[in-house]
Amino acid sequence: MRNSLNEQSKGRHVLRAVSWTFCWALFAFAAVALAAPAEANASDRLIDGGLYGGVQGGYAIPDARFSLDDAGLGDLKADGFRVGGFVGYAHRDGNLFGAVELDGGLATGDGMLEAVGTEFRIEPEFTAGASILAGAVIADRGMLYARAGYQALVIEASLAGTETREVLHGARVGVGAAVAVTDRVAIRAEYLYSFFGDKDYRAGPTRLQVEAEQGVARVGLVFGF
Repeated sequence: MRNSLNEQSKGRHVLRAVSWTFCWALFAFAAVALAAPAEANASDRLIDGGLYGGVQGGYAIPDARFSLDDAGLGDLKADGFRVGGFVGYAHRDGNLFGAVELDGGLATGDGMLEAVGTEFRIEPEFTAGASILAGAVIADRGMLYARAGYQALVIEASLAGTETREVLHGARVGVGAAVAVTDRVAIRAEYLYSFFGDKDYRAGPTRLQVEAEQGVARVGLVFGF
């Protein structure tokens, strides 16, 4: 059992390192692309604003901290992939821009914690959110931005042998960079953090507390309409 847990831990560390490396590599690519000379009289319609949509994928690290009657039991991590799409509307004013965006997709992952003779398990299934984006346009070809908004995560949870489906509601913040590769297509990379707050489960006089959060590194293709 211990060897299995060690192997899972090593695997999570490797996948976490790969996701971070991939995300920062795209940020570096954005910096290099923006430093390159722009074509004369180029007009990137995507950067000018309007309706847009796209597809995205990445790696998430949900972390749930369990406490029993305020005594800490440990952390449960359910690392996994996220794949989905998004749609939004952007407005540009000079070198500043803002946007509203909706996104959703599928989630994978499986985390388990054994404590006080009981097994706790979480499996993420779906994710959805709504955000406001604000940032700056650089050289008419790229964007650096921050986002804030709402995040929902649907999970299947097994708590002390009782299975249930839960919807976690929380706040989400993040930063990102995007580079236009044509007048209708851009690539982007983001890091997001979501906090889902605390939730209590009661069984007689016993109170189980769960505090959940999530970090996501993801990349996407953006298409302007």
